[in-house]
Amino acid sequence: MHKTTILQMIGYGDRTRTQAGDVRLFQENYPELLPISQGIVSKIERQFRERGHVRQMPRHNLFTNSEMTDMEAIYPQQNFSERAAARSYADTYTNRRQPNRKLFSRLLSRLRETGSFRPSRHYGRPVVHNVQQEEEILNIFEGEPTINIRRMSANVRLSRSTTSRILHEQQLRPYHYYPLKTYYQVIF
Repeated sequence: MHKTTILQMIGYGDRTRTQAGDVRLFQENYPELLPISQGIVSKIERQFRERGHVRQMPRHNLFTNSEMTDMEAIYPQQNFSERAAARSYADTYTNRRQPNRKLFSRLLSRLRETGSFRPSRHYGRPVVHNVQQEEEILNIFEGEPTINIRRMSANVRLSRSTTSRILHEQQLRPYHYYPLKTYYQVIF
C-alpha cells in the first residue's frame, strides 16, 4: 500500500519533484507512518521500471519457465560462456528482466540434477539413517509390536521423531493392545 502511494507521489516517471521532495511530501501527508529515505524512493522507482509493478516476489519466481527456457537455449549457443550468454540474452530480449550471468550455469546444473528449473524444496539438514540402528528398531518392533515409540526410542537412543519416521518409512505402525470385555463377561 505504501509503495503504491510513493509511486503516485513520484508520478510514475513524470519527474516534477526531486526524490527529496517526494520524501518530504510523503512525511507531510502520512506523519503517523515511519519516515522514508531517498534510497527507498529510488528503490521503488527502479523496481517499477524493471517489473512494471512493486509487488514483492520470491527470488525463484523472478523468471517464468519460458524465460528460463530461452536462457538455456542461448547458453549452449554461446559455448557455455556465462558472459557471452548474458550479453546475447540482453541483446535478444531487451524488454525482459536481465538475469545475472551466473544464473545460466546454475539453471543448467539444476536442470540436470532435478529435471526442473525451480529449486527443490528440500532445505535444512539431510536425514542420515544409521542402518544398524534402523535394524535394531525393526527387531524391537518385530519382537514386541505393542511397545510404544517413547520406550523404543529410549532403547535405541534415538529421538522419538527419528524412530517414528523409520517405522513410517517401513509402513509399520505401533499399536496398543487394549483388552476388551467379551460379551459373556458383561452379561454375567
